[in-house]
Amino acid sequence: MKSAITITLLLAAVSLAQLMEKPEMEWARVYFPDQWSEFHSIIETQDGGFAVTMVIDTDTTYSLYRLDTDGNMLWAARTDLDYQEGSQLEELSNGDFIVTGVGKETPTSSASLMVAKFDSLG
Repeated sequence: MKSAITITLLLAAVSLAQLMEKPEMEWARVYFPDQWSEFHSIIETQDGGFAVTMVIDTDTTYSLYRLDTDGNMLWAARTDLDYQEGSQLEELSNGDFIVTGVGKETPTSSASLMVAKFDSLG
């Protein structure tokens, strides 16, 4: 009896889910199409845009990317490190950003932990 009720409820839930409208995609963007890249962290910012950390195989000089509400790139921020890879980020209450990840001071130095703070304009 319990199995019949469970199956009936499951079928009802599946039927209801199929009747619901799928959400429309607002936008989609491709960044750096000819280069291997991957996102590490993305947050929605206070103004409705986005801040992103990503790794781009051929360009490891930027650790923070700022996008508008439609996903258009506004700016990219870097430190004076030779190599940097932002992994996590947080927007502070004043609009500044903190990025953590890995960095190298020179091409021959070892990779080390990185913490960088950027103002709201990168």
